[in-house]
Amino acid sequence: MGLHRLGVCVFCGSSTGTHPQYIEIARQLGALLAREDFEVIYGAGADGCMGALADGALAQGGQVIGVAPPFLGSVEHRHPRLTRFEPVADLATRKLRMLSLSAAAMVLPGGTGTLDEFLEVLTMKRLALVQHPLLVIDVAGFFRPLQSLLQHLIDTGFAGPEQMSLYQLVGDPADGVRALRAALAL
Repeated sequence: MGLHRLGVCVFCGSSTGTHPQYIEIARQLGALLAREDFEVIYGAGADGCMGALADGALAQGGQVIGVAPPFLGSVEHRHPRLTRFEPVADLATRKLRMLSLSAAAMVLPGGTGTLDEFLEVLTMKRLALVQHPLLVIDVAGFFRPLQSLLQHLIDTGFAGPEQMSLYQLVGDPADGVRALRAALAL
């Protein structure tokens, strides 16, 4: 891919979740992105899925850029081995900066922050404010309830059916990276 690596924004939880598979999938995705020569752009955390994602990429010699506002330091531990850290003023600016550094966005299991990030990118895509491929890795059916909610929004007339075509649901990191390469025509 030459000297410049494409960035991939990854949204995921700063917690471990209830199943060890969540952490393992995050680590695998980080490793795969690094092996494929993508920069990992994420929220800078050292814990949970965020930390596992960064650890996986760094273990493969990957570039990991963390973006976060300083106040999060009292809530989340910053990863100590980031390639680069970018401080931003607030969470809204964080999302926009992460997207500006990336060519695509991927979503792993997480909490309300991750859900907020996914929905904002989905909305921005619907409004043609970003063109990023948006890939959701459905670890052990984690995102099935979200799929049902989005279908409910469509069925009740609050969203158009095109919403479902604005992102791609994949089963695991390998499928996610294959879909990412296809979406970016690499």
